[in-house]
Amino acid sequence: MYAAFISTFVLVWNIRNSRPDFKVKLMHGIGESKDGTRGMGLFAYVENSSSKPVFIKPIGFLTLSEKPSLWSRFKHTIKYKRYVRAQGWVHGHLDGYGIEQETETKLEPGQSFSVFISMETFNQIAQKSGTRTIRAFAQNALGENRYSSSIEVRECLSD
Repeated sequence: MYAAFISTFVLVWNIRNSRPDFKVKLMHGIGESKDGTRGMGLFAYVENSSSKPVFIKPIGFLTLSEKPSLWSRFKHTIKYKRYVRAQGWVHGHLDGYGIEQETETKLEPGQSFSVFISMETFNQIAQKSGTRTIRAFAQNALGENRYSSSIEVRECLSD
């Protein structure tokens, strides 16, 4: 029985470590916008946390459309037979706001890259979406999405 437990554990460990994995973070910072001026904004970071290379498509953002209740999440999961972490969030891409990114970025193990979203750009996003709550997302070449935690950006940061 001990050997069966150990071999099952090793199998699960090997499967988990054989897949490329990446993390997405969103945080406040000071950076350079597309016109060359420095100012407050948001950085979306993608980091490769696995031992394999990862191919990342351009970073996007999500804005909160509605906060789903626990019951609506449960019904959605039963109806579509999958749990969706981004239920109630609307996906958007930064290229519509003039932020150019590579079509696909290769991240070696331990590498990361970031995209700066100026407050001017964020204010455009917030005005169109009607909310100041935002998340970042990235997708790898296999179509797996990873999401950052949400941030509610206060109006005072834009001054």
